[in-house]
Amino acid sequence: TVPGPGIAPYVGQPHQLRRTFDRVCMNPGFSRAQDIEHIQRAVSMLSPGGRLVALCAAGPRQERALRPASSHWEVLEDAFRAQGTGVRVALMTIDEGST
Repeated sequence: TVPGPGIAPYVGQPHQLRRTFDRVCMNPGFSRAQDIEHIQRAVSMLSPGGRLVALCAAGPRQERALRPASSHWEVLEDAFRAQGTGVRVALMTIDEGST
């Protein structure tokens, strides 16, 4: 079921898509810093003026690779405690054309 007008959920790998998007909201996997690659690919698929909101690991690699392009970066401690992990995550926003 499509959640609303103009909203099309996609579950899969971003490298399989061949179009642009006005808005992207994502929670990529964190292992082996794959969140960096997935977020960078998703940013490349934003339409002019588009916005990406994502969760990523709040580690030094993500900080170096993703934070400079972010208009918002908020570290969330214990965000996934209920799921049994203490991983630190960052909630980030990237606006296409703002960097």
